[in-house]
Amino acid sequence: MRTTLIAMAGCLTLTLAACETSASSSGFADDIRGRTWGAEAIGGKDVIEGTRVTLSINEGKVSGKAGCNAYGGPVEINGDRVKFGNLFSTKMACLGDGVMEQEQRYLNALQGVTRGEMRTGGILVLKGSAGDIEFRAE
Repeated sequence: MRTTLIAMAGCLTLTLAACETSASSSGFADDIRGRTWGAEAIGGKDVIEGTRVTLSINEGKVSGKAGCNAYGGPVEINGDRVKFGNLFSTKMACLGDGVMEQEQRYLNALQGVTRGEMRTGGILVLKGSAGDIEFRAE
């Protein structure tokens, strides 16, 4: 009898833990979906004044402005894990010091993203091999 109760308690604990993980996993995705996020910093460098770098995630797709060109593609979110698929972008040449370099740095950083987190103050941070990207909801 005692063994049965211990086994049942263990199963209940695992079941509750699974529910808690499931709820928190969808929480991050729910926080970032359906909004437009404006980048404030890419790889530790502030976004160039006068440029607009955005990110919007809806139904497994990402889209936005990379500073000059529009981009888009697939995205998978599982818990705090984030993976962008092959991204496409328009190919306009843009004037302005560093604008094209910033755009390339941003797109490279997106491709290297492995996870995301929400920080206090409503800041979304995407973390990856090419550096962090910090966003604020627009």
